[in-house]
Amino acid sequence: MADFPLSVWLRPVALAPGSPRIAAITHAASTVAEDATNLVAVELVESAFCGDDNASYMRVSNAVREIDATYSARSVDLESRIALGITLAYVMRDNDETSTAAAHATLSAAWLNLPSPVEELTTLAAATLRDRAETSRLRHQAVPPVNVSEQLAALPELPDPGVAVTGEYGQRILRYVANAVTALSSSVDAATQHLANQGSASDEELDLLWWAFSGRSSILGRDWSTLTNVGQMAIAMGIEYEALVTYQQEPTATSQIVTRLLAKRAERQVTLRDSVEGAVAAGISSPVRVDGRRLLPILSCLQEAETLGGRPAWRESVSRWSIVTDSSYPASAMAQQLIRELLLARELGE
Repeated sequence: MADFPLSVWLRPVALAPGSPRIAAITHAASTVAEDATNLVAVELVESAFCGDDNASYMRVSNAVREIDATYSARSVDLESRIALGITLAYVMRDNDETSTAAAHATLSAAWLNLPSPVEELTTLAAATLRDRAETSRLRHQAVPPVNVSEQLAALPELPDPGVAVTGEYGQRILRYVANAVTALSSSVDAATQHLANQGSASDEELDLLWWAFSGRSSILGRDWSTLTNVGQMAIAMGIEYEALVTYQQEPTATSQIVTRLLAKRAERQVTLRDSVEGAVAAGISSPVRVDGRRLLPILSCLQEAETLGGRPAWRESVSRWSIVTDSSYPASAMAQQLIRELLLARELGE
């Protein structure tokens, strides 16, 4: 991935190209990203998008001050939020498990319409998930070859029958055989692991396709086409879909599958409040227990509404996480956001 245009990203705070502060922020971003965990990645998003004063904000600030002792930006200051956004970009560039958590959390913030300190973060998050989805499923990669002939060719020539073999020569043959067996074993293990992973990817694909082709909700026990509560439908669809996802990232065709199942209702606006209350009324429970979090809005609301027996008090209760329950979204976006939250909950170990 190309280097980031840091001077452009930092232009809103009047940092000129070559400024020592840019070097300090670059140092902080690379240092924090190198050791970031999934939780750190989520906290970076909370600080970058919401201005939260948390441990990850302090981690980045302290790393900046290692180079520039004059740095004193508060968590809510634009310069601090841009520095946190740059750190997020570095985390996502690493293309590892933590980059997936960072990308899921970033897209969750975008779904909530939270202001991004760096415009490109949402695009970078979507690209990260696409790349990770393909990489984890080993798409378009051939099975590693098992080089039996090469290993056999490396063996020393055996003496003619009846010719005595010295102990040194015998040891040499044994060493070659041992090396050949080790190399073959490693090659076979790699090929086996590759095939097993491709088998898992194929099973996941088939499970999702059969689920989609069935046209039926296993949770609600009815065909999708007969359901009238679109918000309730989106919640059930998100839960059922995520349960079939094997990997840390949703497949790249997720949006198309969800949109196809929702059909004409895909773009219908539904509120978080009505969707959650419709789900609770139908007996739908949150499949995981999570700590209430702004970046897990649907799960936090579903869990809270369930805890309070569906009473309207849950709407006020979730305000402590700054969740606005009367915000409306297209039904397809609601389902995809719940899939994203459930995967993020996995990544956080919840």
